[in-house]
Amino acid sequence: MRWHKEQNIVCFTKTELESLFKEAKQLEILKALKERRLSFDDLANNNDLKNEIVDSIVLKSGKDKDEVEIFVVSNMLPDFYDNECEICFSLRDGFNLAKDPIKSLSDLKVAIKEKSDVDFWILKGGFRAFQLKRYREELTNDALLSFIKKKVA
Repeated sequence: MRWHKEQNIVCFTKTELESLFKEAKQLEILKALKERRLSFDDLANNNDLKNEIVDSIVLKSGKDKDEVEIFVVSNMLPDFYDNECEICFSLRDGFNLAKDPIKSLSDLKVAIKEKSDVDFWILKGGFRAFQLKRYREELTNDALLSFIKKKVA
């Protein structure tokens, strides 16, 4: 993780973001097991239970806009840059990474600046700004084109 203090932007490699996600999801699995008073052995020996717990975590995660955006950005965009880039996020005004380090996915979600024209940055030879839009409409060219025209207008 690198902090660009002047721009108030924090950057991660794809591997670093994947690690934040892995740790967060492992904690969610542990919490689900604890709530149900189950062990990893119970989970390992019961595929239906494993699927039920994972499905509930995926459903919950899918409702978290910030988490979905971070997941999509960290798992799809680096491929366009041969995984030789950093994924960056603008931090809230006044956020001080030295005082409040980002050690978890939750920390990152709290630190990210909301209601900004830029959802994330790709750093490779300079900063490139992006805004991510979730598309949940009909999967046809006409519908997608119409969606894009509305967003750009």
